[in-house]
Amino acid sequence: MEQRIDIANEVGTAKIGEPVDYWKSGERTKALYAVESWYSWHSRDDYKNNILSIANSLIGQCLTEAKFLSYTDENAIIADAANLTPNSIIVKSYNNANADLKAKTVEVWKNTLAAWKAIDAIPQPFRNNIGSAEASAAMDACAKLNASLEDLKSLIAGNLSEDDCSAITAQFVDHVVMPTYTKLKALNNALLVSVRAFQANPSDATFANACAAWLAARQPWETSEAFLFGPVSDMGLDPNMDSWPLEVEGIYQLLKSQQWADMQWEGDYDESDEAIEAAQALRGYHTLEYLLFKDGQPRKVNN
Repeated sequence: MEQRIDIANEVGTAKIGEPVDYWKSGERTKALYAVESWYSWHSRDDYKNNILSIANSLIGQCLTEAKFLSYTDENAIIADAANLTPNSIIVKSYNNANADLKAKTVEVWKNTLAAWKAIDAIPQPFRNNIGSAEASAAMDACAKLNASLEDLKSLIAGNLSEDDCSAITAQFVDHVVMPTYTKLKALNNALLVSVRAFQANPSDATFANACAAWLAARQPWETSEAFLFGPVSDMGLDPNMDSWPLEVEGIYQLLKSQQWADMQWEGDYDESDEAIEAAQALRGYHTLEYLLFKDGQPRKVNN
């Protein structure tokens, strides 16, 4: 449960909250540059996919957006449980004899839906609407989700058996983690192909294709953020792929010098190693986003 709690908190207090806080304090430029994925205008979709990652981990399946939104209450989930799985946090907790656990399960699911919808209500693009009432409402919705997940965590610990938890874990790994990473690998491979196609034949069309591939590859990454533990954490894969804020000056100097070795690091990952941190700041989705997009649109070869 810890990673679900962490990402709910991160979306509300950091991804949305930090830009809003800067904006309210009058630091408008800082607010803009604190918005993740603002070059592509994909911020709101990233945050919604983070919430979907929580929903997937709770229900033990990789849901489409439409399917997720169709589960408007606990009855819709339980009615469809045969098509999903009994071995999920939501179903196991809802069917537990403890009334408090059942009630909290319902609350968590409703708060997950509410957080997604509150983020979706922020006018596009978020970078142009940081000070909106909708952004503040999304922060509040994420805070409610975070608090209810904390409560659910404590109730699960006292009411679900070890066998229940083992079944939930097996379902989660086999039907959420592995499919998400399989999709991530496939779409990242497609992104690499599109970038190489642009390299071989720079044109507005190949620019646009690379942008479309970036947007596609971004989705499974953001829906993996409810389980950033294990190798993705221990080996530093998260900052290596998704470092933010963007080090624009470092990227500019790298392109100028073409010292590509500056992007590499060796040995065991150590998050306190400044050399590793500097190399990671030049890599990943957001560096590519900066090079591909301008004002939410694919760049042009001559612009």
